[in-house]
Amino acid sequence: MDRELKEMLESMDSKFDNRMKAMDSRFNNKLESMDEKLNTIQKELANNKEEMKVMNYKLDRHTEKIENLDLRLRNAEANIRKDVRKLSDENETIIEVLRQRDFLSR
Repeated sequence: MDRELKEMLESMDSKFDNRMKAMDSRFNNKLESMDEKLNTIQKELANNKEEMKVMNYKLDRHTEKIENLDLRLRNAEANIRKDVRKLSDENETIIEVLRQRDFLSR
């Protein structure tokens, strides 16, 4: 009976070892697959990071251009307003001179 029990335990132990090896093999295959996928993702992220650097550089350049354009536009508006005031004053002066010389009625 001891011998039968021992054989049964050895058989169970052998089956258990076989199952564990099979599970270990499947687990290793899954891990390798996951490692490959993670490596692919890391490469894509590195590429995206480089693309983002380029995009940020371009965005900074466009931001500078927009800010410069805004400044030039504000300066142009101020100059136009000054010119319009000057023309309005000159126009009023011309009208007043023409009235004083009776070229225009009051």
